[in-house]
Amino acid sequence: MVTPLAPGSPATGWPRGALVEGRLHVDPPAALPPGDYTLMLTLLGPGGTPAHDPVRVQSVALEAAPVPTGEPEGLAYRVDVDFGGVIRLWGYDAVQDADALTLTLTWGALAETGTDYTFFVHLFDPKTEAIPAQVDAMPHGYTHPTSTWTPGEIVTDVVTLALESVPPGAYRVAVGWYVGDDRLPAYDASGARLDHDRAILPLTVTVPGEGR
Repeated sequence: MVTPLAPGSPATGWPRGALVEGRLHVDPPAALPPGDYTLMLTLLGPGGTPAHDPVRVQSVALEAAPVPTGEPEGLAYRVDVDFGGVIRLWGYDAVQDADALTLTLTWGALAETGTDYTFFVHLFDPKTEAIPAQVDAMPHGYTHPTSTWTPGEIVTDVVTLALESVPPGAYRVAVGWYVGDDRLPAYDASGARLDHDRAILPLTVTVPGEGR
């Protein structure tokens, strides 16, 4: 991170002997593991070259954030689909406006995976199986991969499907997980395997015609 020591007060205007206070907010990367770290400071001279050797400011202890576990409460829509015995889709919430469908998906870790799975969310035409909009990603924008999940952990993720270019019609939403070319097998709450190893949400997305 590079930032002015005192924004709005360039060093060229400081009188000799002046005391200058600079405030800096540091956001550690979400994937940074807990532990003890050292905060270092370097002032940069003209051209961005270091004006001195790095100075140790202080030690910083990063603690792990509490991990939600158990069975989630307050789900807008319950689903209970098991993917490969390692991931459960507990349920979801959905909000649609003229330009986008926003889903809040609530996952559960059933077991340690040791694998970074990718999820897919498909907006599809149930008559033709055409997919005019989709998202493929890892949880939390790739910052919380499934290989780091702990058994029992609840992971909530927000996914947005853009609807601006979707032709008018009535669509459904399918969700699943894969690694490479292989999807995780998907089972409903009764243990029956789902077609195409995907969970079709009990949701119809209507995209209106002209004037939307």
